[in-house]
Amino acid sequence: MPRALVVVLALAAACAPAARHAPEVHEKMPGQTDPAIRAKHLAERFPGVERIDFVQLLAWVEPRHGPCWSELSPVHRTPVTVRYALRGWYPIAGSEHAEGLEELMARGWTRIYRAPQGEGVERRASFAALDLSYGPELRCRCAGVGDAVEESKSDLSLRFRWERGKMLEASAMGGTRQAGLSPAITAGHLVTYDFAAEGSFPGGKAGSCGAHVALTLLIEPPVL
Repeated sequence: MPRALVVVLALAAACAPAARHAPEVHEKMPGQTDPAIRAKHLAERFPGVERIDFVQLLAWVEPRHGPCWSELSPVHRTPVTVRYALRGWYPIAGSEHAEGLEELMARGWTRIYRAPQGEGVERRASFAALDLSYGPELRCRCAGVGDAVEESKSDLSLRFRWERGKMLEASAMGGTRQAGLSPAITAGHLVTYDFAAEGSFPGGKAGSCGAHVALTLLIEPPVL
């Protein structure tokens, strides 16, 4: 056997155990552990929203089945607070402030309806900042004896905040567990946050008591 080949085979045999027992090294993606780098990458991928051109807030309940049904407090009796600045009226400290449906409608917001039991408000305008809170009450009701109605109640709350150049912030809580609600999000120029809340019918009666609170925004640039 040629001497050069013998040397190569000997070196391979000597290195084999070390290779078998060497610890595996997993390279981490840049920014996987560094919060500052993660934030930088997030800012590069999702630049701040420059403007919102349309806002729609809509709430509705699950369809009725059997002797039990879901209800939401009507929009004119639901606490709603909106502080916003239109383009040219920045910052938000000097913006419009409205509480309740009547004040919103007086400032150009429109009451809307969605069959069979949904309603809310919307406005088309060029916003530079927006701070919105909405707190409907979910009622889970069942027919009792005669004209009696049994019910259980739980409060829902939606909060949305945004200022020009920053990312959108939306959160909600409510339902029987009073926990944070995770939204189903449709992204793009037309962004929708759909929060689904669950309640329970009185007496442990079967059925699905629930409601949705959805916030839809037309934004620029889009969230991808």
